[in-house]
Amino acid sequence: MMTSSILQQQLLRLREAHPTTSRSLKAGKSKAAFTFRQKDFTSAQERAEYFSEIKEHSLEIFHEVQALDPEFAQFESLFHLNQKQRQFLTPEEIKNRDGLVEKFLLLLSPFLASSEVAVVLLDLVVDTFECCSFHLDALLQCLLPYHD
Repeated sequence: MMTSSILQQQLLRLREAHPTTSRSLKAGKSKAAFTFRQKDFTSAQERAEYFSEIKEHSLEIFHEVQALDPEFAQFESLFHLNQKQRQFLTPEEIKNRDGLVEKFLLLLSPFLASSEVAVVLLDLVVDTFECCSFHLDALLQCLLPYHD
């Protein structure tokens, strides 16, 4: 019984340290994408396939957006497939990445109304970098100009 208790304590500490990871690991849980409503995905598997396909082409999609404004070049590292997940970053790496993501969202904002590829890239960024949990202020600033 002692081992079970220690294991439960360790799991609790892990959940507290990484709350978004814990939520996303719940079996059968499906989230909507930014550009799709929840009901547009029939399963968590379908949603995973959608984002897997986008991630495979993320650098190509990024270069299409970069063609709209060369200033996007500074954010290319965000779209490499070898990006580490947040829970594996040091606090300094998290701070640097957070800064890049937030600057990226603000620069992307003016292109959302006129570029479908910018919207797809926004969907990828919101999902990959968990913007609803970690970058909500920047995400709202990015989207607010388009709110009716």
